[in-house]
Amino acid sequence: MSSRRESGARSSLILMIGVTSACCTALFTILLREWIALLYNDTLAAVTIASQCS
Repeated sequence: MSSRRESGARSSLILMIGVTSACCTALFTILLREWIALLYNDTLAAVTIASQCS
């Protein structure tokens, strides 16, 4: 019985790590979208448009 609980706890931990990393990635992408646009494009108008899109 305790083996089943440990397996369930391990699965929940892996799921929570995945959800947390996905949320952090989304947050950083939203917060740094202007900087990310500047990495790929030097045109100010394009960067402005890219940073306003959500």
